[in-house]
Parts: sequence; structure tokens; C-alpha cells
Amino acid sequence: MKKHKFLLIGVLFLSLLLALSIYLFRIRKSASDTFTPNTPEIDKLVNITQAEVSAFVFVTQESIDNYRLHVNFTPFLSLDVGEKKIKSFVLRNFKKESKVGDLLLIHPTQLSIETPSRTFLFTPTGKAMLADDIYSEGNTIAYEVVEEVSKYNEILDKGVLTPYFGVIQKDIGTVNYAEIKEEEETFDSSKYIEYAQMSYGDLNSDFSFEVVIEFSDGTVYMKRFILTIEGEIFAEETSPLFNFQLE
Repeated sequence: MKKHKFLLIGVLFLSLLLALSIYLFRIRKSASDTFTPNTPEIDKLVNITQAEVSAFVFVTQESIDNYRLHVNFTPFLSLDVGEKKIKSFVLRNFKKESKVGDLLLIHPTQLSIETPSRTFLFTPTGKAMLADDIYSEGNTIAYEVVEEVSKYNEILDKGVLTPYFGVIQKDIGTVNYAEIKEEEETFDSSKYIEYAQMSYGDLNSDFSFEVVIEFSDGTVYMKRFILTIEGEIFAEETSPLFNFQLE
């Protein structure tokens, strides 16, 4: 009887310990994810010289009767920290909303920046990209801080910081290439949205993320980047350029 009693107490103790550990983990996680606006002094430490993103519709050719449509977003960020060294650079809290498809944060890889050509996924070109190749490794990117950048997942420890990453709105629609070619005897790649029987308004979307820079003296800088896409612009421009809103 005593043995069972001690066993029960042990199980209860372990359960309590586990619950406490989970609670503390969540508290720490919540605190680390908190966005704190910069003071004017901290805000002056970083000069954002570029905060833009270009976009265009592209397809992955799964088969002759199954072209899957996606939107590629290429961000262009430049953050000048001068000679003040940093010890960490994190892009976090990627949030998204779209009418069609799924917006994915594309992480940079260890591919050399000297690679002659690469895909939107930071992989060497060679074989055709398929929809299954497009996926995200999560909503946070922690960069390797280095003195000289040689890989896409690295960032300088001072000067002008230009993080590599991408966003893809996956599977916004499908097009039957074979059927259209047979009916119209031609295929115009500028008409993907029309072929998919979509409206440009279907491409309305928005996403945001935060950049957190920790300097070598422990000072922390945070900035939120927000992008709102009005899909109708794709009817006028093949590859429109958008500006991030900053908070």
C-alpha cells in the first residue's frame, strides 16, 4: 500500500513539474515575442534606406494540363547601422492573410551568394520547380552574423544590412495549358489570371513581420514591416513594386 502511495505522489509531483515547465516556457516565449516600439534614441541607431518588395505571378508546370499559379514576392530591405556592431538579427512573427492560396515565408539557405543563378527558394537552378518544392520552415528567421557575407543566410555585423528572404503566395489557382492551347491555338503567359477564371481582386493580401536587431552592447532595436496588396494593380503592371509601411 505504501509503495502505491509513494508511486502516486511521484506521478503527481512529475505532473506538477511538467505543468510548471510548460507554463514558464510559454511565459518566456510570450515575453520574447513582445513587440516594443523603439525610443527615439534607439530608432536613430538604424537608418532604413530601402523597404520595398516586387511581385509577379508565376506557374509551376506540374503537367501539360495542370499549371499551378503562385505569386512571388521579393523583398528589398536595407538597414544601415553604421559602425555599431550587432550580435543578432532576427526576422520574426510573420503574419499573413489572403483571399486565395497561402502566404509562405521563404527562408534563405546556405547557398553561396556567388552561385550564378538560383530559384526563389534559394536553391541552385537545374530542375523545374514544382508546387511541392514550395514550403516554409517557419515564421522566424535567425541570421548568421558575420564580418563578410558569403551565404544567403548570413548578414553583416555592421554597415548596411540586407537580409535575404522571400514570400510566396502558393496555389492561387490552376490553368489547363493543353485545353487552352487547343481551343485558342495560342497561349499568352500574361493572361494567367484570366485563364484561371479569377479576378485580380482575388489577389488582395497582406503580410507583416518584425525585424529585431540586438547590438553588441545589448541594445535591442525592433521594427515592424507591413505590406498591403491591392490585387487590381496586377491588371496594370506585370511586376509591380510596393513599399512597406513601418511601425
